[in-house]
Amino acid sequence: MKNKLLKLSILAGSFCVVALSSCKKKIDDAYLNPNAAIRQPVENILPGVIGGFTWFSASAGTTYGVVVDGTFVGRYIQYWGINTTADTWGQMSMLGGAVDNGGSIWATVYYGQGNNVNKIIEWGTEEEKWDYVGAAQTIRAWGWLQLTLEYEIGILREAFVKGLNTFHYQDQPELLDSCRAVALRGIENLKRTDGKVSQANLAIGDAFFNQGDRDKWIKFANGIIA
Repeated sequence: MKNKLLKLSILAGSFCVVALSSCKKKIDDAYLNPNAAIRQPVENILPGVIGGFTWFSASAGTTYGVVVDGTFVGRYIQYWGINTTADTWGQMSMLGGAVDNGGSIWATVYYGQGNNVNKIIEWGTEEEKWDYVGAAQTIRAWGWLQLTLEYEIGILREAFVKGLNTFHYQDQPELLDSCRAVALRGIENLKRTDGKVSQANLAIGDAFFNQGDRDKWIKFANGIIA
């Protein structure tokens, strides 16, 4: 009797595992992300990343970017007419304020551009769109440069490690070295003519910055290195 009960328990357990696995698969198939497919064309990702040079305004987040920090840094150095304690000193997060004023560059580099740049590099490599890969690498170099110019420190090795709540920071010399190395890799990819490199196709994702002109992207990368 005990053996029969044991066999029935094992059989029931196996059935539950199979049933749950099948159920999960059907649920995942039936309820895909309503906002976007899991994989997007790199041509659709690049415009928002380029927009991050100034200001992000999207469903994933808004009101951050280098121009946002510029308004507060401008007050900090008394570039603007408003430089009172209430407006500036007590609000700048870099001075221990309770809000995130002055922290938009972090959101730009690691959130707004962040994994979007990673995906352009990853998927662009798989699709042999080397011009997109090079542009994304140049943008990554630009982001690290802006970050270290504002805060001196940054996160390199642990930047996109999932599950971490605290990070080890790298100092400016290492950020500048990494910035230079990534920009040089970007130039290498922007100079490639094999695969699916095409000015017309790059212009789809780069309609308002360089219009798909790789020479201008290379000039931009050289400016970062300089």
